[in-house]
Amino acid sequence: LPGHARRLALWMARRARANALRPGRTSPLKPGRAPGAPKRPTHDVHDILGDVHYFAREALKPPDTS
Repeated sequence: LPGHARRLALWMARRARANALRPGRTSPLKPGRAPGAPKRPTHDVHDILGDVHYFAREALKPPDTS
């Protein structure tokens, strides 16, 4: 887990530097459905995978300061 956190932090730092020069990808997460998620969930684990993907996207959003 610490290795994944370090990789995400490095990716976000590179993204911030690169976006200053030219806009690019805005999220480390795959757009759309979670990786490995089928179009029609057939098991409970597919629902959990979708929920976790949603929470990961929410965690990466900037905080609402209004």
